[in-house]
Amino acid sequence: MLQHCKVLKKLFQDFFNEEILSVQEIPLAGSDRYYYRLKSEHHTAIGTVNTHQSENNAFHIFASHLYKIGINVPQVLIRKGDYYLQNDLGDISFFHLLPHRKQNPSFDSLMNKVLEQLVNMQYKGHFGLDYTACFNGQKFDYNAIMADLYYFKYYFLRPQKIVYDGQLVIQDFNTLAYYLLEADSGFFMMRDFQSRNIMIFNDVPYFIDFQGGKQGPLQYDLVSLLWQAKGGFTENEREKYTDQYIKYAQKIIGARFNENKFRKYLPGFVLIRLLQVLGSYGYRGLFEKRPHFLQSIPLALDNIQWWLANYHMPITLPELTSVLQKLTSENIYQRFSAQKKIESDLIVNINSFSFKEALPTDETENGGGFVFDCRFIYNPGRHEEFKNLTGRDESVKQYLLNKTNMPKFLEQVNSIIDDVIQVYNQRGFKHLQINFGCTGGQHRSVFAADSTAQYIQNKFGLQVHLHHIVQERKNWVN
Repeated sequence: MLQHCKVLKKLFQDFFNEEILSVQEIPLAGSDRYYYRLKSEHHTAIGTVNTHQSENNAFHIFASHLYKIGINVPQVLIRKGDYYLQNDLGDISFFHLLPHRKQNPSFDSLMNKVLEQLVNMQYKGHFGLDYTACFNGQKFDYNAIMADLYYFKYYFLRPQKIVYDGQLVIQDFNTLAYYLLEADSGFFMMRDFQSRNIMIFNDVPYFIDFQGGKQGPLQYDLVSLLWQAKGGFTENEREKYTDQYIKYAQKIIGARFNENKFRKYLPGFVLIRLLQVLGSYGYRGLFEKRPHFLQSIPLALDNIQWWLANYHMPITLPELTSVLQKLTSENIYQRFSAQKKIESDLIVNINSFSFKEALPTDETENGGGFVFDCRFIYNPGRHEEFKNLTGRDESVKQYLLNKTNMPKFLEQVNSIIDDVIQVYNQRGFKHLQINFGCTGGQHRSVFAADSTAQYIQNKFGLQVHLHHIVQERKNWVN
């Protein structure tokens, strides 16, 4: 890390001609790259370290091209070998906003911006793009499709040890591949267009992690977003946003876009993406033992189950369909469903409080628990219009969700809580206490406590006792 920081600091100082005030490492669950936020008095940038030269070259060439034609992507400021700086797009990804979308009246407007920008990138980004920079094939062709399917077979299907005919599965893989190749593929396909790769900066979506892009069909990127395992989109939402995407495609692409053909091949691209994702979760979760990916497997299997129940294609995939039915059967599903709601006597006590007062005490036999400090999050109470409101008022909620790093903070808290609840349940613990503190116990801590209580109830179905210590004394919240 010291060597990384030394090189990045030098790049930053050469580019901005200012001394570094701070360097902060940014942890990313699914990447082998290293990211750092560097700050001076007047500037901030994201420093990246990546030893994969071909990947770096693809990112820089694609970023330069897309940036020049007006697509919202980060600008590469300066590069030296494995190191480069890009402009800082903040901490809030689209993924952070998804759990709160029903409470966010501006979500549909933001989603429409994402979909319109996606079509622009896919269509306008294709023209003049140097596809020779692609580091893993220039097209989403037969070989690329089969690579995704074999990825699923070897990293997810085989470890489940279910009975199937390998030759017949390969025949079905071929049938699916040739079917998908009938779709129009003359576009730029970002390849991993999921919500973590969409940053929201000043209410504008920006796309990152597009270095794996190649020439391909339109459907794949849309599917990657709407069927993301942890995205949680409902069937109605998927239909609504697919319709909206099609409207933008008709407007931007024009007569070349054929809605009927787009819809015809959509189920096939849903299937190939779901299988590729399961392969990725298998590799990252089952082989590399990364908890984030293991936790996503039940949700990915939910999507497979939904696909089996709702989609029919003009091709038959008998052995693959049989395999998918076995994967979504109860005994396989049970292996990965520990993250689902659990039967438990565990009671979770959640408090919001003010650090100006004493910390909440835990009178149960367990003792201990968690104290999360929300004071690093920008305080809405600094604004006159929020001073007499709390974290339960809609305007305060919207401010915290859209203008601060509260969503990312809650995601990190939830990740910790997931593991703790599983272990507490296995060990037969009866109580868990979680406390959120801020300066006055009015805005940030109240919102964080409410959000965490809702998360635990929705995911685990546990009994939650929620108290807002300062505000209940004032009778501001009930």
